[in-house]
Amino acid sequence: TSNTISIRPGTHTSNAIQINPNPASTEILIRLPEYPLIHSVTLYNASGSPVLSTMVEGLSAYRLDITSLPSGIYFIEGQSNTEVFTGRFVKM
Repeated sequence: TSNTISIRPGTHTSNAIQINPNPASTEILIRLPEYPLIHSVTLYNASGSPVLSTMVEGLSAYRLDITSLPSGIYFIEGQSNTEVFTGRFVKM
């Protein structure tokens, strides 16, 4: 298996996930741009290894507790029914 993150075909590169606050220390609020509802969220560390994955019941925004993560840069992949969105944030 590869530890590299890549953007798959169909991934929205112009409309990244909205992540607030960034940087953050305890939690982040994740929103997809425009109308899509979030169905799953996967968090990757800077090495590209998945560190958290959760299914979400079609929400327009999702709060994610990050208190247990070590400080560093993280990448997020959010999926709607039809598209994949990506973003990154810094954990303080």
